Amino acid sequence: MINATKVLPQGEKLDIITIGAMTNLAAAVMIAPEILPKIRCFVLGAKYNPKTKIWNKSEFNIRNDLNAFDYLLNKEGLDLTVMPLEAAFPLQFDRQETYQRLDESKEIEKILADRWKEHNPQDKTRIMWDLALVEAYLHPQWSQIKKAKTPPENKQRTIKVYVKIDAKACAEDFWKALQR
Repeated sequence: MINATKVLPQGEKLDIITIGAMTNLAAAVMIAPEILPKIRCFVLGAKYNPKTKIWNKSEFNIRNDLNAFDYLLNKEGLDLTVMPLEAAFPLQFDRQETYQRLDESKEIEKILADRWKEHNPQDKTRIMWDLALVEAYLHPQWSQIKKAKTPPENKQRTIKVYVKIDAKACAEDFWKALQR
């Protein structure tokens, strides 16, 4: 991340997407704070209720490195957009429909089917958390972002939070991309 920002042309930014623990992102910002004006960060994790404005950090990605998430929330000057679980939740795939659409003779599609079969064979539906963030990033017209204050235990600053996605458009785009 640090090296990539060094070669950016003047005025351009590096967009960084994290779909898991934010350790590497936080470390890069700690090591080289001069990258702050050159990066925009899109992260998946936490829970946020846009009506009550209440945060909950008890979530898998955040629990894997709470210190990293807190560091990023506290970092003045960091362009941070969070996709909380509530925003990603509507993007769910039905198991039977997914299996029918996948062509297991194609390695990438076989990997997707095998992952479901091996890790959650009992689940009839699967929330596509990571895909929700990637699709919302690629197609901002399919999402709604609002400004939000960081949690009260963090330095109070304004960040951006996804509050809604068009799950149907995201799913259709995924299937179209997979067929290419």
